Amino acid sequence: MIENKTKSHHDTATASITSWWPTSEIWASSGYFTGYWSHAAETWFQRRLQRIKTGEAVPLTSNEWRRTLRHTASDSQKFFSNIERLSASRV
Repeated sequence: MIENKTKSHHDTATASITSWWPTSEIWASSGYFTGYWSHAAETWFQRRLQRIKTGEAVPLTSNEWRRTLRHTASDSQKFFSNIERLSASRV
């Protein structure tokens, strides 16, 4: 985690914390968290790591991480809802 201190136009100091990787809480709420390390999670990790190494990536705040990973969560939720529905219909 990196703490960034800035001054606002009122000369008051504000701090934001950024990180190269999402926190475990944010990761758990993303679509990549499926209970095991999936191929999709590994692909995402390798791409992120490559972008960090090449200087293309920057540390993100918690809100930026949530926005970045949000779209994957809705896809996963739809997938798991469909599996539950199909499983229930077979019982």
